Amino acid sequence: MVSNAGVGSGTVMLDDLAERVPFYSAFFVDKNRNQVTPFANMAPRMITNCDGLETGTGCFDINVTEVLSAFWPSIDGHFPLDEPLCGYRGEKCDYTLIIIGVSATICIILAVIGAWSLRRYWYDFFHLVKE
Repeated sequence: MVSNAGVGSGTVMLDDLAERVPFYSAFFVDKNRNQVTPFANMAPRMITNCDGLETGTGCFDINVTEVLSAFWPSIDGHFPLDEPLCGYRGEKCDYTLIIIGVSATICIILAVIGAWSLRRYWYDFFHLVKE
């Protein structure tokens, strides 16, 4: 492995117990866009005046920095809305055109059925009169 720090895996930090302190990064793999997106880096920060042998902790904290703000695993990558467009009960949308359209369709269907029934009635009536 070769990096800008030389041959190897890069900068290595050791704690008070002589164990390697990890550097992490978090990535999101988006299967829809076939893309890997980093969204957080986690870097260790050494604690001053700490005795790792006494505490057994290694004397470091992980400092998390957000690389990608407003991250959400959706198609467009944005957070969902705080409230739906029509409200939670549909009270913010105007349904007047839908009601008028459905009412007009029902009226047209009833008019066609009425006209057909009236035509059939008059056809049967005149057919009986001719006989």
